[in-house]
Amino acid sequence: IAKNLEEESGVPYEDENVGALSAAVLAGDWKKVQALLERLQVGNEENMVTAKFSILTQKYLEALESSDTDLAVHTLQIELAPLSISVRMDKGLAGRQALLLKLQQLLPTTVRLPEHRLQVLVEQALQRQRDTCIHHNTNEHTFSLLRDHRCNRDRIPTKTVQVLEDHLDEVWHIQFSHNGKYLASASKDCTAVIWEVSPCGGLSVLHTLRGHTDSLAFVAWSPDDDKILTCGNDCHINLWEVSSGTCLRNYAKHTNHVTACAWLPCGTRFVSGGHDKNMYLWDIEGNELYHWAVARINDLAITSGGRKLVSTCSEKKLRSYDLETHQENAIEVKTAITSISASRDGHFLLANLASQQIQLWEEVKGPSSPPRLEDGCVEAEQIQGLRFVMVLTGALGRSQNTQPSSCLARSPGVDQGTSGETAAGTGTGGKRNPASSGPGS
Repeated sequence: IAKNLEEESGVPYEDENVGALSAAVLAGDWKKVQALLERLQVGNEENMVTAKFSILTQKYLEALESSDTDLAVHTLQIELAPLSISVRMDKGLAGRQALLLKLQQLLPTTVRLPEHRLQVLVEQALQRQRDTCIHHNTNEHTFSLLRDHRCNRDRIPTKTVQVLEDHLDEVWHIQFSHNGKYLASASKDCTAVIWEVSPCGGLSVLHTLRGHTDSLAFVAWSPDDDKILTCGNDCHINLWEVSSGTCLRNYAKHTNHVTACAWLPCGTRFVSGGHDKNMYLWDIEGNELYHWAVARINDLAITSGGRKLVSTCSEKKLRSYDLETHQENAIEVKTAITSISASRDGHFLLANLASQQIQLWEEVKGPSSPPRLEDGCVEAEQIQGLRFVMVLTGALGRSQNTQPSSCLARSPGVDQGTSGETAAGTGTGGKRNPASSGPGS
């Protein structure tokens, strides 16, 4: 295969001196091996010393095996000892094979292709095809290189299949339950509706939750989907039982709009944030466990398996809080982030920007590096435990959309409507900032 590739591509697999080196090593011609290595320029001085020591060690061991004491002593005292390196080598022919492999690893790529290079190139080609597939939407991990990979646009939901009209005013936020059996919607009409998803995919009203005195801006399902939190402009948070639609508890601590809530994985604690520049950690019994004085909160998300809280606020910052040590870190961004959403495993974060971009962030461990701001996009290798990965929409994105989303996707298969309507079927669920003007997004 290598010979055929050489002929077809015109690119030699290895320099002619590399073949001569292999023959010299296997023949035990150590002077020729050293001369060829110098000709091949194995790299820096350290690599050259390492290669020389490995060659001389093999020479010494073989001299011992052949009972050539004079050669062994000369090699050890005159050639090896001045290098002051200790490396264990195998003996005999197996030692020569191991030596050859070690020397080949030191050769520059200009004279010899690295091991498994073809496999690496194929994997890079496959990844490139995935990255350039605009409508990539498949769980297939492998596909053929015999043709260009393109996902059909029909795989992306684009048709409205049902319009839900039970709300009397704008719908500001929707969210599916974790098990996909229910949909909750929050409205400017002061109510939240729990919709039940039928086996055929249609939605019908299960409960209408009444109890708030002002517009609702947010709903949050508990990890087991047995309970749901609602909050909004009346400064209150209500906890509801999903099966009965009964209000179990009311939390009254905020003094301005409550814009977001986020459950911890345990299902017994949650965090709330609002425009009163406060965030609270609660247990479901109503006890305040911790308080942060912050800026006006836009959205919240729990990451790292419940160990960290991430918030976005009016200060154009993405903040991260350790829920055990309460240590706070902040990442400055050039464009305001309106909403965020964490992946199920808590290791990835989607951020929706006011500039009509969606950014993907990844949780990382290790030291931080300062961010670089360019065209409203954060470009950073690693900052405060979060690493910027890519822009998913907009001009800077690897994959672009002709109509960038105005709200962050929270549940696949649902789009938010206006004037009391919720359109189910295609696009993205999202949330509206209660303080903003205009129709609910």
